[in-house]
Amino acid sequence: MSKKVNFSLMIHPKREKYLSYLKNNIPDLKVNWDEGKGVWDTARRAWLSYDPDKEFQCVIQDDVILCNDFVDKVEKLVEKGDEYVYNLFMRDKGQSELRDKWKQGFKDGYIIWWKLNWALGVVVPTKLVEDMVAFCDKMTDPKYINRDDERMKEYFKSIGKKIYYPIPCLVEHRDEEDSLIGFGSNRGRKAVKFLGE
Repeated sequence: MSKKVNFSLMIHPKREKYLSYLKNNIPDLKVNWDEGKGVWDTARRAWLSYDPDKEFQCVIQDDVILCNDFVDKVEKLVEKGDEYVYNLFMRDKGQSELRDKWKQGFKDGYIIWWKLNWALGVVVPTKLVEDMVAFCDKMTDPKYINRDDERMKEYFKSIGKKIYYPIPCLVEHRDEEDSLIGFGSNRGRKAVKFLGE
């Protein structure tokens, strides 16, 4: 049983085939089904399914590949404390301002960045979850309906919270899946380096 971290899943019915894999690797996983109301609706329910007795809430998406001993690795990661939000995935392209940090990040085993990008697997201190969801709920522009990461990015920016990206990443995108919200194939969205299965 997880010590400090509660784990919740955002899952679409079209990806139900991955549920057993995820539950086998995360025994206490809380499951939040997409109800056709947009990504943020599923995300907010997943975040609000936190355990008040746990220090952190981790939300993963249904198209993740988990590293070996995923739960233990996340528990070890959060030992660094609640100074950070932890993003378990960093994409290998599309962020030119990060490229100069990657080389040092590979040496150090992490990158600390001001911006949350990609919400494939994110760990947030439990004490921030309700304020984060309330902030994100106020972002009513239709462009945010399927952009949970963009909403959360704005929240963390507003409170000056830094994002800790472990390298190698603890999760990877399944490249056999296409985006369910019109962003094309996952084959173009791979981790800069994955810890592996």
